[in-house]
Amino acid sequence: MQPLADAYSYLGIDADRLKSQVAVAKNMFQHLDPTPASPQAVLKALNDMSCAFPDLVTCTRLVLTIPVFSAGAERSFSTMRRVKTYLQSTMSDQRLTILYSAS
Repeated sequence: MQPLADAYSYLGIDADRLKSQVAVAKNMFQHLDPTPASPQAVLKALNDMSCAFPDLVTCTRLVLTIPVFSAGAERSFSTMRRVKTYLQSTMSDQRLTILYSAS
């Protein structure tokens, strides 16, 4: 949590306040009935109380969006690798030799 708060401190996340907000929210969610089951349900519950948990709401939004960006980049590299392999396997030896000697 500390590295994330430090990396995104320009968004106004204070690590000490975040720790306090997490402790209060954890205690609060243990006593809620029903307890939110998904990260999206937790974010919705926190959004309803965003004035009490501003740093935690910001941090939760970041955590829920970061995997989307990295998954997209991984898919792009995977697609690029397949295209490159296909192009290399369909090129003639003469063309490959010219391409490799030019670089």
